[in-house]
Amino acid sequence: MDFLNEFYAHPLLQDYYVVLLSPCEVDSTMKMILQIPMWAQRVIYIQGSALKDTDLTRARMNAAEACFMLAARNYADLAAADEHTILRSWAVRDFAPNVPQYIQIFRPENKVHVAFAEHVVCEDEFKYALLANNCLCPGASTLVTLLLHTSRGQEGQTSAEEWHRLYGKCSGNEIYHIRLGDSRFFGEYEGKSFTYASFHSHRKYGVALVGVQTDVHGQWPVLLNPG
Repeated sequence: MDFLNEFYAHPLLQDYYVVLLSPCEVDSTMKMILQIPMWAQRVIYIQGSALKDTDLTRARMNAAEACFMLAARNYADLAAADEHTILRSWAVRDFAPNVPQYIQIFRPENKVHVAFAEHVVCEDEFKYALLANNCLCPGASTLVTLLLHTSRGQEGQTSAEEWHRLYGKCSGNEIYHIRLGDSRFFGEYEGKSFTYASFHSHRKYGVALVGVQTDVHGQWPVLLNPG
């Protein structure tokens, strides 16, 4: 359900179909989810396995825009869970080599087995890196967590606590990566310093400039607060 919420939160993805391929029979909870009006005409549940070409054909994997491989949560052994994810990923790659894959695994040492994927999220690696950065910069984990979850900024607005209302309002903030010339907010600051653009864009539009990405000796690193 979290995946569907995040996927359809993007306005450009409203017309896409999501096909859920799972070896489990659809249970009562999933039936209720699939009956939600927002998803009833967009989400299709198929019982099957990514290891079988017949099931991948039923899911029309070869015509998919992307394949999201979520790590299994019902495994006590995380290494075994990763092995299952890797096998499914290989099967999809053999069946539809041109479909980009977005894969979630647990152990960082297993990333090498799915290096062909468009993007790989290693849960343990991300979690511990986030905790470590939070020690260096208190509040970093909260900031990243809020940015990763879609919110309309309406949480806590009925609370008597002021910090609840402020926290809920700020949880609706979003982060964007956009070319300078295409930006409605920052396009007018082309040629200006980072400090100037950051100050005036925040005062005029209420947006914060976090960093810039520019060509440095043939590479394009992200420079955070270079001013």
